[in-house]
Amino acid sequence: MRRVVLIGGAAVLLVVAGVGAAATLPRSSTGPPPLGPGATPCADRQDPALRALVVAVLPEVAGAPGAATTDICLPGTQRYLSVELGGGVLTVAYLPAGTVPRPTEGASSAPTASQGTVLVSPAPGYGDRVPELLQYLAPRL
Repeated sequence: MRRVVLIGGAAVLLVVAGVGAAATLPRSSTGPPPLGPGATPCADRQDPALRALVVAVLPEVAGAPGAATTDICLPGTQRYLSVELGGGVLTVAYLPAGTVPRPTEGASSAPTASQGTVLVSPAPGYGDRVPELLQYLAPRL
């Protein structure tokens, strides 16, 4: 139970506290429309559409178990993915336009094609893959 609270708390902190690096990536003006905001009452902490996008860059995420999260209802327009990877937790969050991102230390962010923000908090050993992941996700969200 304590682990669930700690990991869930870290995911919430990723969104609401701290300061992080912001990357400015080009926005895609061509191709299919971006995935954009979710459409559920509460955000899915294991969003399958977001997982599919992450798997395109990090194939090992396909078989990774979902990390423990809290039962706190975050806005359904937000998208999240938290998976156990590399002995830690990889967290990816999409915040729609109008949401003020506040990444925690070690997390990185980028603006998205839908005018939102994507945040990535890497699992141990995956920090060097974050720029590639952000560059792939930004025009697709």
